[in-house]
Amino acid sequence: MPEQCPECGAILPDGRTCQEIFDIFITLKYLGEDYIHVHFLLVSCFMIQHRRYSYEALVQVLAMLRAYLERPMTVQQLRQLASQNMNGHHRTWKIKASEDAPPVPKLAWHITIIDIAQNSQEGQDTEQYCTLVKEWARRTVEQISAFYP
Repeated sequence: MPEQCPECGAILPDGRTCQEIFDIFITLKYLGEDYIHVHFLLVSCFMIQHRRYSYEALVQVLAMLRAYLERPMTVQQLRQLASQNMNGHHRTWKIKASEDAPPVPKLAWHITIIDIAQNSQEGQDTEQYCTLVKEWARRTVEQISAFYP
């Protein structure tokens, strides 16, 4: 019987974990501008689906994702928005959820990091990878918005 990710519920391929795939994907940003452009989306979706953001961080990240999805931004614009909303010098809250924090609702996600890996040749098909990550962001925001409008 296939193993499931305990955090996001995805069916894990060949005994690999979502974290292992994520660790590979975050290195792709060093390969070029296309990967850099979707890096924020990749990290955000992974962290949301794996219930790792604090409530305060989740609210901020969702606002940034919504802004991006309404009006795609350059990498520089995304960085500027992130520095305004997530700057460690101005915030009083933590990015990662604490052990005693109430959990983010567990959802049956329409798209997971496993889908991205399986349908983009592990991220090697750049165009497909970027398209899938953007769709992942859109669908993740859509699903979680029922709980965090």
